[in-house]
Amino acid sequence: MYPNVCAAILKINPRLISSELKFCALLFLNFSTKDIAEYTFTSPKTVQNRKNGIRKKLNIPSDTDLYLWFKNL
Repeated sequence: MYPNVCAAILKINPRLISSELKFCALLFLNFSTKDIAEYTFTSPKTVQNRKNGIRKKLNIPSDTDLYLWFKNL
């Protein structure tokens, strides 16, 4: 539905694996931490940890809103 999003993310870090791209897609679609946890059958803490991992891999500063960053891709 949003093919340019994956391409833009892969330009930043071409080493992301498919599960990380799927996680990024959920963030781009503005899913909350709770929604992502329910969808992926994980805990909200696990989702928070994955968000921090994505921040590191995409060099997103910690003071930047993650959802806004994805919307501005």
